Amino acid sequence: MRRMARTVELQALRAFRMDLYGCFRQRADALFELADALLASTAVSSLPHRSLQAAHRRGWGHLYAALALGDVDGAALRTVLAAHH
Repeated sequence: MRRMARTVELQALRAFRMDLYGCFRQRADALFELADALLASTAVSSLPHRSLQAAHRRGWGHLYAALALGDVDGAALRTVLAAHH
């Protein structure tokens, strides 16, 4: 029974991650890795330090490019967050 509950939880996490990725229109990979780094790390003093987190596999340049040039569908993001609360 516990194993089944774990499987359901992992499926829900996978669905959330796929839906979240779908909200990123440009620079999606870098924005997604930044989201992973934000969620998986403790307090970090700066964005370049954030890019050193294991979840963010790209360099700090990609992080700044994602923030400057990336595009997030705000309405889709709100829908995803409401659906996966």
